[in-house]
Amino acid sequence: MWSGLKRQWCELRNAPPGHRFQERYERDRLARAHQSKARRFLQLIIGVWLIKAGIILCFLPGPGIPLLALGAAVLAERSQRVARALDWMEMKVRTFLKPRPNRC
Repeated sequence: MWSGLKRQWCELRNAPPGHRFQERYERDRLARAHQSKARRFLQLIIGVWLIKAGIILCFLPGPGIPLLALGAAVLAERSQRVARALDWMEMKVRTFLKPRPNRC
C-alpha cells in the first residue's frame, strides 16, 4: 500500500506543472475500468467528505487547506473537469507566488 502511494506521489510531483492532474486522470482512466462500482463510488464519497472537512477546518484550528487539496486530488481522479480546474488553479497560484522584480 505505501509503495503504491509513494509511486503515485512521485508521478504527480514529477509531472509537468499545468498538466499533472489531467495526466493522472488519463493514466488512471484505464485502471478504473477494472475497479468495482462500489470502489469508485467510495472514492467519490471520500473526496467529497475530505473537501467538506477541509472547509470546516478552515474556520477552526486544523489542517483545512491540506484536506481541501487532498479531497480535490481524489475527485480529480474521477472527473476530467476537476483535473483541468486543478491544473488551471495550479498555474494561477504559481504565477501569484512567483517572486516579482523590484521596481524603483
